[in-house]
Parts: sequence; C-alpha cells; structure tokens
Amino acid sequence: MTLKKSLQIAANLGFLAVFFMLFREFASWNTLVATFSRIPMAHLIIGFASLILTYFLRAHRFYILLNHHQVQWLSIFKVMLQHNAINNILPFRLGELSFPILLKQRENIGLASSAKTLITARLFDFLVMGMAAFGVLMLILNNNQRLVFISVMILVALVGGIGLVFVLKKSQRIHDIFSRFYTYLIANFKSCSAITLAIWLFKILGLAALLSPMLNTEIELALLAVLVVEGTAILPINGPANFGSLEGAVVAILLPFGLVAGEVFGAVLNLHLAIIMLAAIGYLASFLIPNTHHS
Repeated sequence: MTLKKSLQIAANLGFLAVFFMLFREFASWNTLVATFSRIPMAHLIIGFASLILTYFLRAHRFYILLNHHQVQWLSIFKVMLQHNAINNILPFRLGELSFPILLKQRENIGLASSAKTLITARLFDFLVMGMAAFGVLMLILNNNQRLVFISVMILVALVGGIGLVFVLKKSQRIHDIFSRFYTYLIANFKSCSAITLAIWLFKILGLAALLSPMLNTEIELALLAVLVVEGTAILPINGPANFGSLEGAVVAILLPFGLVAGEVFGAVLNLHLAIIMLAAIGYLASFLIPNTHHS
C-alpha cells in the first residue's frame, strides 16, 4: 500500500471519528427533529426551490462551456445530476472524476476536453466564493484583523503570481497549455461569470434560508456557516460524503462567536442531510431523462 493511499484511509477514518464523536456528544434523534422543526414553511420552500434552481443553472453553465461539442442540454443536465450525487458521496473530491467519465460514455467527448470544462467551472466557483467569503469576513472582523487578513492575501497573491511567471518562463509546454486555457476562459468569462454569480446567490440564499432558523442567530453568522459548508465541500481533503469534515469545521468556526456547540452541530447536520437527500433525489430523477446521442 502506497503512502498516499495510507494517508487517505487514515484521513477518512479520522473524519468519521470526528463525526461520531460530535454525534455522540451533541446529537440525538429528538434534538435533530427539534432543531429542524424550527424552520418555517416559507424558509423550507425558499431553501429547496433555490437549491433546485441551481441545478438547472449549473447544467446551463456546462452547456455553454461545451457549446463547441454541440451536446444537447438534457444530456448535460442528466450528467450533472449524476455527477453532483456522486460528488456528494465520495471523499477527497474523487467524485469530480465522474464528470469526464460520464461525458465520455454518453457523448464521446475526450477526457481532456471535459476536464478542461470542469476545471473552468470550478475556477469560476472559486472566484465567486472567494469574493463572498471576503465580503462576509470584512463585516465580521475588526479593523486590526481586517488589516492582517488583507496583508496576508496580498502576500499570497504576490507569491503566487511570481511563481506562475517563473513556471511559464521555464516550460514552453506549460506556457502553451496555459495560453490555450486562458483563451478558453476569456471567451466564456462574461456568460459564465454571470451564471456562476447567480448559482451562488441562489445556493447561499437556499442554504441560509434553511440554516439560519436552526442556528437562531445573526444572519452574518449563518452566512459565514454556509460559506464554511461550501468551502469544506470543495477542499481536496474531506471524509466520505463530507461527514466529520463539514460539521467539525463549522463548529470550530462558530464557537468563538458564542454559539453552543450542540446547537451548531445539530443545525449543520440537518443541513448536510438535506443536501445529500436532494442530491440523491436528483440522481434518481436523472434516470427519467431519456438518453440523447451526440450528433
């Protein structure tokens, strides 16, 4: 067994141990039901309707990015639903591999081309999420903390920029790949940035609508929790279905703001289960979509 595989197994076991420890300490069926019952019906409708809308928007973004392959929209929607469900279950973002594999199977699109499409979509996600997280932190942090945070961000940007320039100058092959990717990114920037902004506005709205009544706290902290939930989900290191990594991260982030660990854990676990349930329903619904063929 390789060292990488051993570390992955250890991390999975570690995240699961964190989850069961938190569950044993803070959760019970009665407390979970009581926490979920705090959500008004209007919040439930807004929350789930907003999350479902993001499924259509995400499929349309892939449709735009794959436009030169002339793939039918319903076929992309079907792949997106299945990819989303798989991605919500497998650890270490391994579910991302399902997207190029499914496109290869259903539309005979090359793995490199579909991988480029997925990377581009994730880059737009990262940019929008980064801006949202920055805005929330600017609201929560005090003046000294803001100064330190901005200074660190500038330093990271400078180091990253210098490193990129160095790599591009050293390797012509990497330079050519980067140039083609940059051209592809710019060509789709206007349409995809608008759709990505809409995706995350509706997703954050939906998650916050469900989470804020369960947390029973200020909207800023609910938004911060939502951003932690999504930030944890896209990290390359997480447990099966994000159990443990997600709940542990949100509890750790919100405790310094005076919230009770048990209430935070129950609220986030309910939200987590709702996300997985919706993804599972989407996966089952994908089989109702007729198969289409690439022309």
